[in-house]
Amino acid sequence: MRRKHFITSVGLCLFTAVALAQGFAETPGQTPLPFAAPGVGMAIGPDQAAAIARAQTGGRVLDVQAQPPGGQAAYAVRVLLDAGRVRTIVVDGQSGQIR
Repeated sequence: MRRKHFITSVGLCLFTAVALAQGFAETPGQTPLPFAAPGVGMAIGPDQAAAIARAQTGGRVLDVQAQPPGGQAAYAVRVLLDAGRVRTIVVDGQSGQIR
């Protein structure tokens, strides 16, 4: 089970690195991902959102996803709690406050 979590973590890190690289690339006609491009409405990054959710719940972060661009800038952070429950915490992308 630890191996599966390790592989998932490595995959998430690689995905984030690629997304950041795409966000900084100046390719005409290409829209960068919302959490990678500065000035798109996110004052905090996905790592900060994960840390906020972890501090609030004491659980283990499973996944961090930027919310759809149609709404307000936010991150949906899935956290595994001690009781085995999975909870989704929504962290505001501007203030870092939990919604």
